[in-house]
Amino acid sequence: MLDLLFGITTLVVLLAGALVVARLQQLAQSQRDVLDTLTQDMEAKHREMLSDLHEGLVRQTENTHSALTQQGLSFLMR
Repeated sequence: MLDLLFGITTLVVLLAGALVVARLQQLAQSQRDVLDTLTQDMEAKHREMLSDLHEGLVRQTENTHSALTQQGLSFLMR
């Protein structure tokens, strides 16, 4: 009788351990999925930021060039 109780207890513990391992694997996969999603979002935001920076620099260059051209023309006209 004691052997049967020990055997059942052992099976329950092994089953519980297997369930814990399975749940940990699910959580690890979920964590990897979240990390992948976060990485993709961060890369997209970074590309957007670089694009905005490029556009701003182009606009600034055009404004500077325009101002220098006007200054050069007004300087030549004096």
